Amino acid sequence: MKKKKTKNSKNSITEITAGLEAVRGISAAGVACGLKEKGGLDLALFASDRPCTVAAFFTRNRLIGAHIEVCRAHLKHSGNRAMMLIVNSGCANCATGKHGVRDAELVVKKLSRLTKLPTEQVLIGSTGLIGTRLPAEKIVKKLPELISGLSKSDSRKAAEAIMTTDTRPKMCAVKVKTAEGTYHIAGVAKGAGMIAPNLATQFAFIFTDADVPQTILRSISRRCVDESFNSIIVDGDTSPNDTVFVFANGASGVQIVDCGVRNSN
Repeated sequence: MKKKKTKNSKNSITEITAGLEAVRGISAAGVACGLKEKGGLDLALFASDRPCTVAAFFTRNRLIGAHIEVCRAHLKHSGNRAMMLIVNSGCANCATGKHGVRDAELVVKKLSRLTKLPTEQVLIGSTGLIGTRLPAEKIVKKLPELISGLSKSDSRKAAEAIMTTDTRPKMCAVKVKTAEGTYHIAGVAKGAGMIAPNLATQFAFIFTDADVPQTILRSISRRCVDESFNSIIVDGDTSPNDTVFVFANGASGVQIVDCGVRNSN
């Protein structure tokens, strides 16, 4: 597909009722694998049908979850590219030492083998109770079901699977019309309680089918993160697992070349 370049002028942004399925090339799934004491969906998968440029932001807490160490390594090796993200709730896999990192890597490697994706293009996130090891075997057992459940028309199960103390799933999507074409942006998030600056105890995963170079994507995302997640405070606590990922897969054919922000890399 020939790419059309666009600048941030005379654009029309409309909120739409769709979830992540609004973004071309994105699919999602959610299953239960027994990580939550009360049961329910606790394992989500987000996938793109082509490599994405990724901007990643993590907690500034001195204690960090094992998934952050794994994701940083993968993004470094892939050049900030990824095609898949697996996320569990019910266990933060934090304060678990080297065992936690190995558990996270085991899940990622098994998933990459089943999907035939490069390991470095698979990211992982964990949220929930701190101090308990990730039940990697339970997750691995559910991977075939999770993969087969990927849907391009229903992302609600994935949104529910990342919830912890949230009372409802959080999703939104917009359609952006430009003179050069139309692209979409959609996001899913979790977070309730322990709200404080520097990512606000959140998981937020944002997807767009615009084609955005990594330097521009990071500049845009950095400004948005600073003006939203890093500007919230309720009880003064912070979390060791806060993560924001922004994925741009270019499936719309519309390329963002200038958004009036400086490169913050």
